[in-house]
Amino acid sequence: MIWPQWLCDGAPAFLFTPWFFLLGVGVVLGRSIRLDYSGRPWAVRATINLLYLAASLAAALLGKRLLAVP
Repeated sequence: MIWPQWLCDGAPAFLFTPWFFLLGVGVVLGRSIRLDYSGRPWAVRATINLLYLAASLAAALLGKRLLAVP
């Protein structure tokens, strides 16, 4: 198995759908408040993006666990 069991037990749609929804909400909110990191160094932008991905994944996993979705 490629994915760890705790990451993707049950149907993957119950993880990936909320995760991508949260990513989309973040993009819409970021554009609405005009977030722009283009003037920052590459390493700073990469770190921000990785933290954004990790935080939205953690929120999706937490929601999945709280709702007891298989």
